Amino acid sequence: MFNEFITQEELSLFTSGGFIATGGMMVSEGMQNLWGTHDIFVREMPACRNYLVFAGLEPVVDYLLNLKFDQAQLEYLKKGYNFSDEVMEYYRNFRFTGDLYAMPEGSLFFPYQPVMRICAPLIEAQIIERYVLNAVMAYSVLTTKMSRFVHSVKPGITTGVNFIRAHGPQASAIALRAAKSVGVDLAAMPIFGLRNNLEVEKGAVTHSFISSFATEEQALRVFSKYCRGRGLWLLDTYDSMKGLAIFIKVAKELKKQKKPFPNMIQFDSGDLVKQSKIARKKLDQAGLKEVKIILISNLDEYKITKMYKQGMIADVVVGGEELTTSPDAPKLGFVSKLSEMIDGSAVIPKMKLSEGKLSYPGKKQVFRQTKDGKYFRDIVGLDEEKISGKKLLMPIIKKGKLVCKLPALQKINQHYQAECKKFSPALFAVNQRVKYSSEISPALKSLAQKTKLAIAKAHYEL
Repeated sequence: MFNEFITQEELSLFTSGGFIATGGMMVSEGMQNLWGTHDIFVREMPACRNYLVFAGLEPVVDYLLNLKFDQAQLEYLKKGYNFSDEVMEYYRNFRFTGDLYAMPEGSLFFPYQPVMRICAPLIEAQIIERYVLNAVMAYSVLTTKMSRFVHSVKPGITTGVNFIRAHGPQASAIALRAAKSVGVDLAAMPIFGLRNNLEVEKGAVTHSFISSFATEEQALRVFSKYCRGRGLWLLDTYDSMKGLAIFIKVAKELKKQKKPFPNMIQFDSGDLVKQSKIARKKLDQAGLKEVKIILISNLDEYKITKMYKQGMIADVVVGGEELTTSPDAPKLGFVSKLSEMIDGSAVIPKMKLSEGKLSYPGKKQVFRQTKDGKYFRDIVGLDEEKISGKKLLMPIIKKGKLVCKLPALQKINQHYQAECKKFSPALFAVNQRVKYSSEISPALKSLAQKTKLAIAKAHYEL
């Protein structure tokens, strides 16, 4: 039977076949105890972004703590690679034994800032690379997009996300987690709510429900009987304005009889701004000021900003695939680069020198500096440097063991909200390019120059 999902047990093989093969070579050469420090970072900011939001730590931690090969996988490796008994014994006992430092989820970050620092045996580090980069990119892309959407909505307005057209079920789940982590209010997927101990969100009535009745009014009366006064009624199954008239007629009648009726109406097609203004006026005139207006369509931060300028009136705005696919910035160039090699007591700085793909050597830290209660500059420096500011990379795993309690989704949101308040509001502008200061420390620049010369001498001087 077809199954598109990779189970947790299968994740040990979520790597490049070449990494498995070269890992075997390194074992055969006695290099299994050679350690290295790797930085996970992006080199460039998408042109339509002023900031990025780090996410994906929890799935990475869960992956690292449970990483191992089962018997079927070991037999597959033996057959496919013809490994020696020594190599097979290594993979039989394979676990993540290294250290993981990371920014807290929900932290804002910028290019060349390590969001994760992994210090581990080189074989382990290369095998985990693909999963780590996939997870951090998927979560960070969508969390950043959701963040921008929330910042585009005026205070007091409820936000939501519809997962009708994401890149598959797994992408939908990632999108909803991203949304909740930055304060999106509504995300009606029962499995997601159950897993994260969230209140049940019943969502909207469907067009097919309405169409299954002889008339729209009949469908509304049946829905009202069961909605207990907290339902969401669609107006545009046939005609939005006629649907609005039917709703007002039935709602006034039920209100007079002190019977429940839906307390929200929804537009999801046509001129949403025009319809919202007409609906608010007619609802108020009919004595139905308590009825809220929801606009749901393929909305995002750009459309919301434009709709506000046109006079949109809404109590709730819900985005769709523009949020769950992030088409304006669908990827981030996350990389994992070796910054130092540890051979016994010897620590050897490493860096990449190819044009356009520079990386910096050494064990690094990100220092976030504050002035007058606001963040104004970050400095990427060496971990041991005495630089003022808050250190962003925190210990998560030490020697393969979890050393901190990972926060629940609600706590991630609280951290994110608190961090956003410390940045200039201008950073969150949708259509304005704003640059936040992030610098490389003089000591790190000096180490990079020395390392560059050492690499050139070792590799290119004949």
